[in-house]
Amino acid sequence: MRYPSYEDAYKIRLHLHEISTKHWRQDDLFSWQWWFLLVSALLPWWIWHKLVSKERYLEILTFSLITAVISATLDVIGSDLGFWGYPNKLVLFVPPLLPADLTFFPVSFSLLYQYTHSWKQYLFASFLFSFFISYGIEPAFIKIGLYKNHYFPHWASLIGFFLLSIVLRWITRYIILKSQKQ
Repeated sequence: MRYPSYEDAYKIRLHLHEISTKHWRQDDLFSWQWWFLLVSALLPWWIWHKLVSKERYLEILTFSLITAVISATLDVIGSDLGFWGYPNKLVLFVPPLLPADLTFFPVSFSLLYQYTHSWKQYLFASFLFSFFISYGIEPAFIKIGLYKNHYFPHWASLIGFFLLSIVLRWITRYIILKSQKQ
């Protein structure tokens, strides 16, 4: 049995890119889903800018950027493993769920971080929000065709989002405390 070479995989990637480009131009670009994703990519940051604490701006922005990096990384891994997928893209050359990974999650979780002042408050709010995403947003996005869940149950999303929120707060608090000691 011959194992696929790099060249074999490269040819398949080129073919997949060609198919993805045709799909994006024909089915995604300027569809109602595309407009929805565009608004979803911009509106949360406008809201964030209006609501973010100017006194804690750098801290909240740090939290947001860490959230965006980790969310995008985990989303790419889960998509590549085939756990979930996204039929529509906002931008052809970037991961499909750009609005969620780089806007919705960072903005939402950072506002939770800003408005909760203790670990207890944060954990409670994060659990409720994680539940809302897993059992509200995900099923709604499945219903309107923006999200395909292949092998990842909603309870796993709930646990994942909740654990992610804990790690995000811990990392941010660690960075802030380290920077204050200097």
